[in-house]
Amino acid sequence: MTLKVCLVDTNVIVSGLIGADPNSPPARILDAMLAGDLLYLMSEDLLDEYASVLRRPSLVRLHGRTDDELDVILSELVANAIWREPVAGSDAPDTGDNHLWALLASHPHARHRGPTPCRESAQRRPCDLPTAFCRYVFVAEKILTTFTTAAA
Repeated sequence: MTLKVCLVDTNVIVSGLIGADPNSPPARILDAMLAGDLLYLMSEDLLDEYASVLRRPSLVRLHGRTDDELDVILSELVANAIWREPVAGSDAPDTGDNHLWALLASHPHARHRGPTPCRESAQRRPCDLPTAFCRYVFVAEKILTTFTTAAA
């Protein structure tokens, strides 16, 4: 069995923090990341992007977290992540995402979880929308939980 490893786009993290629905796909993905229930990649560039975007004044007004609270969230994300140094890879369709594509290329089983339908990379990496990803992961989790409960 090949484990799925994720690359979670900054917009998913932001949506998970500011969304009103705790059961929304971005909130569930963020919760799984914070709980250590999801395998995902992290790099210094991605962490810097998460931190700088979450500290934008317009977003702070929406999520209401202090710098100290954001530091705790970011520390948990780092603690639960698979840390990788990005490798030289192909250019992303959006040059602002080159660091994501390089990080994606650093792991053979990584899949990108982003807010919009993404284009495949030169390495032909699959991409998922948060909704499709949650359907896959959390339906599998429910089946596994049901199976475990029935076996006990």
